[in-house]
Amino acid sequence: ALDEGRGDVKVKPANLIPAAYAWSAAATKAAPEPALTFMIHSARLRVEMEYTLTGDVVGSYAEGAGDPGEAMAWLRRYVRAAKARGVLPIWWDEETSAALFRLAKDSSGGSYIKHAVEMQDVVDEWGTAKAAQMVALAEKILGSVHNPHPWSDDDDDDDYYEDEEEE
Repeated sequence: ALDEGRGDVKVKPANLIPAAYAWSAAATKAAPEPALTFMIHSARLRVEMEYTLTGDVVGSYAEGAGDPGEAMAWLRRYVRAAKARGVLPIWWDEETSAALFRLAKDSSGGSYIKHAVEMQDVVDEWGTAKAAQMVALAEKILGSVHNPHPWSDDDDDDDYYEDEEEE
């Protein structure tokens, strides 16, 4: 519709994709794979950034250093934090999270959560713009890499982010 006073086109909010969901692109409940892969790569890249920028050993790096199960536990906390901050698409549900965790556990696939990833790997595979979107998604979820993430020892909300039992 046109605004008769100014001639501007009015866009209904229902037609807009909220910025918080833009990372999920064209993925849908029926075809979530692009969003699942993007979310996992964002989490893996954040693990790398935590290590290279702060020296913190989290996720797959912590598991590699002798903390069994920490790669998947970290991913579960990452997804819970994404949900708490409202950055998951509206169609994302527990079934979607379960599919993401299955994909992340597949050691034969490119989204295996225990495999480290470096920024250059992500740029080579996804391009500079998508790599930047992954970093931005991680910052929406956890804040700056230089600040404690929401489940750090300094936060009072630890109980909210406690790891769930393995399925």
